[in-house]
Amino acid sequence: MSALIYKQRFFHPNHPKTAVSNYAHIGYIATRPGAVKNPDKSHGLFGKLEPGSLQVFDSWQEVARTARQISREGKNMYRSVISLRTETALELGLSEFTDWQQFIEEHISTLSSQNQIKIENLCWTAAFHNERDHPHLHVVFWDKSQTIMKNFTHPEIPNRIRKQLIKDTFAYKIQQFCALRDKSKSGITEVTDHILNDFEVYLKQLNPKSFRSFQHRFEHEDEDSLLRFPKHHLIEKSSVKNLANQLFKLRHQLPKTGRLAYQLLPQEAKSHLDGLVQKIHPRKSLSG
Repeated sequence: MSALIYKQRFFHPNHPKTAVSNYAHIGYIATRPGAVKNPDKSHGLFGKLEPGSLQVFDSWQEVARTARQISREGKNMYRSVISLRTETALELGLSEFTDWQQFIEEHISTLSSQNQIKIENLCWTAAFHNERDHPHLHVVFWDKSQTIMKNFTHPEIPNRIRKQLIKDTFAYKIQQFCALRDKSKSGITEVTDHILNDFEVYLKQLNPKSFRSFQHRFEHEDEDSLLRFPKHHLIEKSSVKNLANQLFKLRHQLPKTGRLAYQLLPQEAKSHLDGLVQKIHPRKSLSG
């Protein structure tokens, strides 16, 4: 169990749905319930698409269009999440939106360097989700100069990022822990992975129930895995209304008793269901 959770993934640029998926992901992290909005904006995106000061984007769509385009160009768009327990975040002074903005500005170079992206070529956007039990930051980043498509990221890369984020973020607490263990070091760069593991075990023992809940949340509720396609709040209301009408119509065609297996449905219901599936997913077929 970790004092800080870091997750990183990407969808292969060659996949036909990756571009639209990345577009939808930007919209999701920017506008979903729990996303902290920028002042006077309807979304929570901020970041840097070019070197300089932190940017607050006029709309999430402008960033999403860029993400869609870089995907079509064969560049990898990395999706990552940094999460802390609420108590830990408050202890670190991460209570306000601006605190989290400053936090990622200070640590984005770790994500960049471990993924072998030169900082001058790094583009990134982020959104803060103030969940009650696990405030977290979604960070999307890419290398604007990338020329060779990647199809794999070694698991050790996000693991190294997680460890370095802990070393940098918890520097003073690790030094206090080392002093208690008679292992005080002169600088945080001297903290070994062994000491880091001991430190995480120590933190977990302080409140084991809370840490178990924190771990369970991220082992079994991987929200990012659900984001391959646009979600309900990114679809036109007229489409949602039409789909609802079709579903209610299908409901009246289903038998009132018996097992609801496709093979046992009346032909009228089968035809209606086939039509719905084709609209939602053109390549899908229930009958095979």
